[in-house]
Amino acid sequence: MTTDALTSTSYKWKHLQAPAKKNGICTPSQVELKAHTVITLPRLVNAKLTKDELAVWAKSLKKLLSHENLHYANHQQAFLEITQEANSFEAPCNGFRAAFSKAMKVVIHGHIETDEAIDKKQSTSS
Repeated sequence: MTTDALTSTSYKWKHLQAPAKKNGICTPSQVELKAHTVITLPRLVNAKLTKDELAVWAKSLKKLLSHENLHYANHQQAFLEITQEANSFEAPCNGFRAAFSKAMKVVIHGHIETDEAIDKKQSTSS
């Protein structure tokens, strides 16, 4: 039996760079964003538990799922913010792709910090 749980999300984006504006600034066009989230919860495999132990397991699993759903909500918020950032992004045409990728990663990093805070809060309240 394992008690580890995990929520992971992968984000992918692609875009075509729009033609330069008069001042040499470009914007993305045809932005396509995808997110894939997987929540992994522990499983009982060949465990022989009493009725009381099974009740404790079920209660713990419910708490774990509630915790992982906080991560899921954070990842969904990250996706929304990435979408907003991508659709309003402007940068000099020279180096546009690198600047676009960096801007998206800044949003993701903020949500990684939120995930860490969720875990820290969980560990201090347990």
